[in-house]
Amino acid sequence: MKQGQSSRPCNTCFLNSVLHRLVGTQTLFNLIYSQHSHSHAIQANYLESDWYVTFEKALKKMIELPGKILQPFPFTKKVTECIKLHSEGEQEDTHKYLVNLLERMHQLNMKAYTKIWGLEKGWLAKNRHQELTSLIHQIFAGIFQSQVKC
Repeated sequence: MKQGQSSRPCNTCFLNSVLHRLVGTQTLFNLIYSQHSHSHAIQANYLESDWYVTFEKALKKMIELPGKILQPFPFTKKVTECIKLHSEGEQEDTHKYLVNLLERMHQLNMKAYTKIWGLEKGWLAKNRHQELTSLIHQIFAGIFQSQVKC
């Protein structure tokens, strides 16, 4: 074992359930195979690849190789990019991971959008309504309503 490596295995059950749900989301499926995908935008505008590109590639691999066992290494190595307080080997909440994953994807989407359009650094903060244009926001944003009946 190399210095700095944990002897505890990475607990990925929370991650696995989120990835399976995302693979089954038809709108996201359509997006990653379209010219509007994050990967396509990054490549077409000669931007540096980011974690979101890795994410899209892994989802494509899951879709294109049904029934195959895939190692979620791009995700297990980068879980802390989505969940800041995650400790390797620790149990994690699926909902918390999904919300943080989608937020991270949205942030990377908006960062690329800012670079593609050559916007000033503080422009997005002054124009928060533009965040509604994020494809992640358009697919996954919504309003939760809970109702308790006795």
